[in-house]
Amino acid sequence: RNFEKRAEPHAGGRMVFGYLVPLGDTKLRLQAGGEYQQGSFHINVYGNAGGQPDTIQSRDAVQPVNAFLFSRAEWMLPGGFQLDAELSWNRNKVAIAHESPDPRFIFRTQYKGEWAPRFSLLKKWGPVTAYMLAAKGFSPPTTAELLPSTSIINQSLPPEWGWHHELGFRGTLWRGRGWFDINAFYFNLRNAIAQRRDASGADYFENAGSTRQKGIEISIRYPVVNAPVRIRPWLTYTLYSFRYASFRQLDTDLSGNRLPGVAKQQVNAGVDIDMVRGQTLSVTYQYTDPIWLNDINTNKAAPFQLLGLRAGSPIGSRWYIFAGGDNLLNITYSLGNDINAAAGRYYNAAP
Repeated sequence: RNFEKRAEPHAGGRMVFGYLVPLGDTKLRLQAGGEYQQGSFHINVYGNAGGQPDTIQSRDAVQPVNAFLFSRAEWMLPGGFQLDAELSWNRNKVAIAHESPDPRFIFRTQYKGEWAPRFSLLKKWGPVTAYMLAAKGFSPPTTAELLPSTSIINQSLPPEWGWHHELGFRGTLWRGRGWFDINAFYFNLRNAIAQRRDASGADYFENAGSTRQKGIEISIRYPVVNAPVRIRPWLTYTLYSFRYASFRQLDTDLSGNRLPGVAKQQVNAGVDIDMVRGQTLSVTYQYTDPIWLNDINTNKAAPFQLLGLRAGSPIGSRWYIFAGGDNLLNITYSLGNDINAAAGRYYNAAP
């Protein structure tokens, strides 16, 4: 593959105003503000000559501009209720000046300003908080997606956008000793940007229709012993059902297929132990479900389990020594998969 070097100066500013309005038994907090950022940098791509940069392949000057205005109203009501309403206007544009090789030209995105509302309702019952929210969001293509490692400017890549809905509970348990966070969400994404790789291994991006992303996330921690030794087990669990709602690739209908690169289930667990004289011991465990590697769902990475251990101890008042190990079960697994790679080259070589 080619070498790529980026240099980026950056400038920006942010301003926020707030005001609190007392209304009898209720309070209304108002906020408004804005932010502006602008960058200017060059991207140079060189050939690969035996592991060293060779002759320059392309040179591009990039100027991204991001700006947004927002307003927020937070209404604190009797009975532990809180109602939030937010609205923002966002404008993003990028100019790419292709300096070499010829022909030279300037590409400018034509994205319109986007409105993004967000509404949430929160209720507290003692140490437990329940909430629900609905929000519209959007994500314009990044510079790396507009100008990927192919060095070919993608001139027809619209922003992805969608609505997110969420219901959750969080708080403390067992007289404040434990903590939990549980939420369920549904995200309907339109114009989803998907990564592809060509036969040379270079990446490029295209819109992949719409997706439906549903999931549950659970996080719990609880110190079973606090003195004289502190023992704190913890657990996180995720269950994701991410599928294409409508997506055609040439003559193939991939609607209903699972999104690649996302494990359906993942478990992370562990225990942290703090001893009387400052010694620490941490044990971690991770399980990851199989991960689809392409949109057509014909290849997937195998599931894997990882076990890690780390221990440490203070030496005197100024020094601390620690040691640890990862993958103690000696599992063969893959991280950083190349999704939708050409010719089935999904795995990167690694020690």
